[in-house]
Amino acid sequence: MPKTTFEQLSQAKRTSIQSAIEAVFLSKPTSKITVSDIVREAEIPRGSFYQYFEDLDDVFNYLFDTAIHAYEAEILSRVRDQNHTVFSYLRVSFDRDLIFLTQFPYQKILTKFFSSPGHHGLTYEDYMKRRDTFFDTLLSHLDTTIFKGLEPTRIKKLYFFIIQFKMQTLQGVLKQKQNHDEAKQHYEWFLSLIETGLQEMNKDA
Repeated sequence: MPKTTFEQLSQAKRTSIQSAIEAVFLSKPTSKITVSDIVREAEIPRGSFYQYFEDLDDVFNYLFDTAIHAYEAEILSRVRDQNHTVFSYLRVSFDRDLIFLTQFPYQKILTKFFSSPGHHGLTYEDYMKRRDTFFDTLLSHLDTTIFKGLEPTRIKKLYFFIIQFKMQTLQGVLKQKQNHDEAKQHYEWFLSLIETGLQEMNKDA
């Protein structure tokens, strides 16, 4: 993460450097990015780079943390004080996620991180730890009664199976392979199938 000297810069200067880092990150494979690329784009002396960051891995960790924090804040803003059950949240999340995928400023950055592991100071294990922590926070804002018969590990597997299906469906809409209404109907049918199965399982318990 950035050194104290970076945090002490003016907001305008930090924003300028961050914008340069984002531009470089999206412009080429992460394995080919150099410190020279960043200082050239940010228009700062090379020495200043090392006053602000330890190395490139430090920069990439900062960029990932900034992007994922903004994404998590967006997700949590949807559930705080909304009294959602898990499945009511999953239903309303379809259109919100579509907006995220088309308009969210950090979406391209996160997509690149997730599609090119191992080349930017982050590991799959790092991501999984962050994901699991966020999952626990998200569930704390939802009514999870329907999961009462499942062990925590099975709840996570089921939830992320649903999320994977939703993201694949949304990608179909974005790539114009499926229209929005049909895709949403298909997704809601899928949710209903799983929800009904859990309800029946709870009746038999």
